[in-house]
Amino acid sequence: QDAGAAPRARAAMQRLHGRWPALRVALEIRKPADWSATFETVARQIDTADAAVALANWAAAHDALEPVRAALLRAREGAGIDYFPDRLARFHEPMELLASAGARGLLPISPPMRSEIERAFAEARAHWRGIEQNLPEAADHRMSSRRFLQFKAALADGSKALTALSDALRGSDDAALLKAARSIKPPFARLYSAFGADADETIDP
Repeated sequence: QDAGAAPRARAAMQRLHGRWPALRVALEIRKPADWSATFETVARQIDTADAAVALANWAAAHDALEPVRAALLRAREGAGIDYFPDRLARFHEPMELLASAGARGLLPISPPMRSEIERAFAEARAHWRGIEQNLPEAADHRMSSRRFLQFKAALADGSKALTALSDALRGSDDAALLKAARSIKPPFARLYSAFGADADETIDP
């Protein structure tokens, strides 16, 4: 939505498109199972996103890359690989439900919607506890000190946001509840993006 972010988005897509072939080769060598179908899915989605970026269609580019996370998560789960960012990916789905409910801002909150928010919150909180109880080592993910500081700050902010949502669910102020639901997403976005490479970083496959 931010036109000022377009140059960074294009640069990030160029890095992804340029590095994927070498990364795929490295994964083909190290993979514990036949992930050929997964790799084909990833390649196809990257190409789709690349085409969308060329048209400055950022929403389409974002949507095209969403299946990449899910496909790689399923592949690692099938191989029994415990990869910390997958814990974030599991949190992502209930988080999006909460953020979407908050963004719609429908007042008053209907009983079915409140039930949906409560269910999504319970799932999100369970996944968040798994995140807090299995914190990664920065070196294991080749995180720079800058990105690890971002990770720690976002983790703290995410915990506060979930606590605020829990408090709002116990109250009767619907507007406060929707605001708390919306507030779940920003710290998560900062947390997840801490695992990406900055523009001035070079990370080998």
